[in-house]
Amino acid sequence: MTSGIFMVRGCSRSTGHSSEPFIRNVIRHHGKSRGGRLVDRGSMDVLFFKKTFRERRLRVSHARLVVFQELSRNRKALSPRELYQGLLRKKKGVGLTSVYRSLELLASLGIVFKTMSGTVTRYKLCGLAGHHHHIVCERCGEVVEFDFCDLPHWTKRLARMTGYQITAHHFDFVGLCRGCQKKV
Repeated sequence: MTSGIFMVRGCSRSTGHSSEPFIRNVIRHHGKSRGGRLVDRGSMDVLFFKKTFRERRLRVSHARLVVFQELSRNRKALSPRELYQGLLRKKKGVGLTSVYRSLELLASLGIVFKTMSGTVTRYKLCGLAGHHHHIVCERCGEVVEFDFCDLPHWTKRLARMTGYQITAHHFDFVGLCRGCQKKV
């Protein structure tokens, strides 16, 4: 991916074939492939944000809304300090503690994706609803989301081996995006 952060939608899960060629095709054509489309992260708007909070009987505070809006304007995963510095420059009147609290709440609601980059926690607006995974560039923070998951086989095997009843999993990839690979 050469610019921006995109998310993959419309992936076929039931074909039984490897999804790798599909991913390459979608990324190469930026949404022009047969099976899926790429959508800009800004598609999650303030109306959705407010609706999500209302449904959960949560208050839409100034800090929460401003943090959400700042995340929706950024293409990279941001640390709380980076987010705070951006809000400070724009004179939004939100303190660092409010930024941390807002990010944790948004992450618990599934509105933002929380990832570790070295020793720094970063957050990115999560555009896909429901079960999905991420690929995160360890250098620049770019995030690609995809909604297919070929883990049912592993899940069943792991459940048999451990005796666990597995109810969910969290699985993310970390690496270097194409842009950062070119800089190496």
